[in-house]
Order: sequence, then C-alpha cells, then structure tokens
Amino acid sequence: MTRDSRGSLWISPWNGLGLIRCAEGKITVFTPEDGMVSENCRTIYECEDGSILAVTRGGLSVIRDDRVAASYGLEEGLTVPELLTATEGFSGEYIIGSDGGGIFIVSPDGVTQIGTEDGLSSGVVMRLRRSREGDLIWIVTGNSLAYMTPDHRVTTIREFPYANNFDLYENSRGEMWVLSSDGIYVAPVEQLIALRRD
Repeated sequence: MTRDSRGSLWISPWNGLGLIRCAEGKITVFTPEDGMVSENCRTIYECEDGSILAVTRGGLSVIRDDRVAASYGLEEGLTVPELLTATEGFSGEYIIGSDGGGIFIVSPDGVTQIGTEDGLSSGVVMRLRRSREGDLIWIVTGNSLAYMTPDHRVTTIREFPYANNFDLYENSRGEMWVLSSDGIYVAPVEQLIALRRD
C-alpha cells in the first residue's frame, strides 16, 4: 500500500484484482479492461509529475489523469516482463527492475536494457530507490547492492557484509538502512559508496 502526494491510497493486492485506488471516499480499480498490462500489480511509484508507475507481472503501466496512459510489455521491448520495482530516472525516463532481465530503461528513444555485462551482479533487481540528494539510484539485486549514476552506469558494491537483502531506506542523517534476511544493517551512505567496487 502506498499513499501518493494527493493523499490517495493505492493498493496492490497481487491476486488478479487489478490496482486499487482509494481517494475521497471513492474506490477506483484499474484492470486490463482499462489498459493495464496485467491484473497482477506488485507495487507503484509516483513520478514528479504525478504519474503513477504500476509495476505488474506482465510489464509496466503508466496512470495519468485518471486513466492508463501507456503500457510497456513484451511488444514494447521488455524481454522479461515479470517486474519487481520501478522508479523515475534523472531525465524523466522510467527505470524498471525485473525478475531475471536486469534493468530496463524506458525513454522517448525506446527501451534499453542493463544486464550483468553492464555491471549488475544479478539479473534479479528487487528494489530501485532514488537517493535523497537525487544524484544516485540505489539498487538491490538478488545477491548484492549497487548504485546507478545519471549516465546509467552501474557500480556494484563488492564488500557489503551480506548478500541476501530485500530493500533499503536512506534517512535524513545520511544513513542507509538495509533490510535483509539477516536483520537490518545501518551504514553511512558515504561509507557504502567508498567500499571496494568492481
């Protein structure tokens, strides 16, 4: 469940019910009949312009002005449409993490893919998080932590003490909280960036 900047509550039930929005006492459900690429929604992300990126089992749908404005799946170049996470890039592009296909970048120029040959340690990308300063995108893969710079260059952190991580959050004190199956690791962001890399 995610609350957007307008106060609407978005619910991703993941059981074929579509994407649910609760706003001002009204419930709206977005399904394939409305243009959604799939009825199995995993999570959402709100872009700076208020558009909603709906991460689904079959691709990415973009909701804008109360309708599905665009969808991206196999036909649009997402070779692995089982998606896990998404965020907005540094120039308004959509950056998407997949379950086995690495990262897809959707821009007006088309769809490009970033995989293990481009610096990712795994094709499974569980989380993408914009840094608080907006100059990095943090990446949780299936076996490591990494980050992406505005030019879409990926750097994998090789010395983080644990590999089976699920998510991360950066607080206002410059600390990164990394949620893992081993507990929660807390480290200064600058220290993470300084760890040995590729």
